[in-house]
Amino acid sequence: HGMGLLPGLVCPHHDRIQSNGILRAKDFDQMLLRHPGELGIGIDHWAALIVTGQDYRVLSLEGKPGSVVMGEKGEKFGVDDDGTANGIPGIWIKHVDPKDSNKVHARVCPSQGKLKDILQEPSVIVEDVESVNTCRAANPSGFI
Repeated sequence: HGMGLLPGLVCPHHDRIQSNGILRAKDFDQMLLRHPGELGIGIDHWAALIVTGQDYRVLSLEGKPGSVVMGEKGEKFGVDDDGTANGIPGIWIKHVDPKDSNKVHARVCPSQGKLKDILQEPSVIVEDVESVNTCRAANPSGFI
């Protein structure tokens, strides 16, 4: 969940390259394919989702690079494989196609609105037991 505040999975720095050399947006899509019942929210490095009660707005810092490229046929993802961002900062709403479990659909989050219009509760939550156990072993808390 989005830090327990919002339903779904959240990917900050969605338009950036990770320390392993992989674009976070691509890695996030792979995560969504492993968790097809959950909604994904990809937030670019220079963007923020501001929530006030049941309303939201997208903050996009002017003059900074991001992944949202406006085209004749609508918005498209605009980050090259080398991490060059060709658009403006924004937020993407993503989900796995229920008819094609190998495809992730993405749309740009409107600049403002009601949370209920962009979020949804998960239809199913998949727990990756092996990864959870690996993380717990590497980060013992003494509480389990």
